[in-house]
Amino acid sequence: MEIKTIIEWIILIGSCISALGIIIAFLQRQQKKVIQTIFKSDYFKKEFNSLSEQIKQLNTKISTLETNVNRQMDDIRHEREKDSLINCQTELINFLSDIENGVPKDKEQIHTAYRRFDYYTNILHGNSYVHDKWMKVMENRKDLII
Repeated sequence: MEIKTIIEWIILIGSCISALGIIIAFLQRQQKKVIQTIFKSDYFKKEFNSLSEQIKQLNTKISTLETNVNRQMDDIRHEREKDSLINCQTELINFLSDIENGVPKDKEQIHTAYRRFDYYTNILHGNSYVHDKWMKVMENRKDLII
């Protein structure tokens, strides 16, 4: 192959690359115009508005669901606290009745009773006949004070 032929091929390849560059630039400009036309079209606006409305409806449903779940969780929490209060009262009354009836209690049982009474009064805010009975029984049993 001669140098002249090689140079002609190089010029031809360069021309093709330039032409492709021009075509690509043209297509990119056209693509931008097409995208702008699509976004400005009534069809796109209608679809966008429809999608926006569906999202609003979905958000409303999620909000309603969240409210219902929170309400149910509050009910469960309330029931759990109520059960805990009743269990605490029962355990404390049983402990105090045993003390009144002379049933011996070891150090761990006494510590547990004090922790339960603390939980009953400070966490559950129990202040009832249990509190009165605790004060009366424990005041008479100074040996059980820790």
